[in-house]
Amino acid sequence: MEGLKKCLTIAFCTLSLLVSGQEYETHAKGYVMSFGKVIPGDIEVNLEKNTVQIRKDGNISILHAKNVQKVSSFKNGNEEIYYTGSFGMSKTVIFRALSDGGLPLLYREGVKFSQYDDQEYPPYFIMKGNHIYSLGMSKKEIFEVFDGRFEKEMSDFVKENKINFKSDEGLTALFDHYNSITMMAAN
Repeated sequence: MEGLKKCLTIAFCTLSLLVSGQEYETHAKGYVMSFGKVIPGDIEVNLEKNTVQIRKDGNISILHAKNVQKVSSFKNGNEEIYYTGSFGMSKTVIFRALSDGGLPLLYREGVKFSQYDDQEYPPYFIMKGNHIYSLGMSKKEIFEVFDGRFEKEMSDFVKENKINFKSDEGLTALFDHYNSITMMAAN
C-alpha cells in the first residue's frame, strides 16, 4: 500500500509539472467556440502548441486549433479574443485579436505561407469571412482592406490621431475605429 501511495504521488507531481510547464497565454474565465458549441470554463491558450486548455468541473480538455473557431477569456476585467485559421497552405494556428468586429485585426509572429516557405510574414493579419490574409504594412495597403465608403473618415482619423502604422497600438486604434463606424453604419 505504501508503494502505491508513493507511485501515485510521483505520477501526480509529474503530471502537475507537465501541465504547469507549458507556456500558456492566458488563464482566465471564458469560453471556446467549437463548431457551433460554446464551451465555458477556465481557459488557457498555448500559442506555441496551438492548443486551448479548458478546465471545467474538475476536468481538463485540450483542443487543437483545428477544433476551435474562437476563444474569449476575461482576465482582470479585460477581454482577450483569439481566432483560428490557416494562412496559405500552413496548418491551422491560433491568432490573437488586437481588434474585433466586422474586420478583425489579428496578430501572430512566425507565420509562413507553407512548410516549404522560408519567408515569415509580418505579424499582422485580417480575417474576412473564414479566410486569413496577411496585412500589408504600408498606409496604402492597409486602406485597401477598408470599405471605400469610409476612406475620408478613416483618413481624417489617421491625421487627427497621428496613427503609427507600424505599432500594435496604432493599428489597433485604426481597426477599432473602422469596426465601430462600420457597425454604426450597418444599424
